[in-house]
Amino acid sequence: MKRQVQTFMTMRDEEAFSKAILEVAPMAVVIDGAIWQSRVPPIQQSVDLCGSRNVYLWDKNVYADLPCLERSDGKIEGPKTGFVIQFSRSCVEERTLMSGRLAVGLDQKQERYTEMLSFVDKVWRVIKALASPDVCCVKRDTREIINPNVKNYLVGPDASRLASAGEILLKDRSTVNYFVPK
Repeated sequence: MKRQVQTFMTMRDEEAFSKAILEVAPMAVVIDGAIWQSRVPPIQQSVDLCGSRNVYLWDKNVYADLPCLERSDGKIEGPKTGFVIQFSRSCVEERTLMSGRLAVGLDQKQERYTEMLSFVDKVWRVIKALASPDVCCVKRDTREIINPNVKNYLVGPDASRLASAGEILLKDRSTVNYFVPK
């Protein structure tokens, strides 16, 4: 099972997202990056408190411990999916908010698959309740609508407010597509 969605979220949206996850999964924490100094992952209670662009949502109720690898440089590399949900955070470049991504891949044969799938479902319900799917693809300079029916993007309420006010423009992180909320 694979699931992903592109996101536009400010730090304020990340904070609200994190709080909402804790309401449905009280043992969930955020791992700040995939490379660690020790076998104990660097944990935060909220995405917005992290320094890494890629963070990982971990439900300690599903997996009390995470598999990890010791690298040749002595650092520890944690899982990026399967046992956690990857959240690539949006980032601001000048007045443009670049998209992030929420993604996970699960193997039905993995231990505690059903419990992890339940956590994934909870997180997806949270993001869909918090963020809006209503975005249009636009020309960068004029904001003329190119495609009014864009799919698979979710915009947090603060990002939507800023983009609607013209303070920022939303941009896909890996293409030259620009967006505004409907």
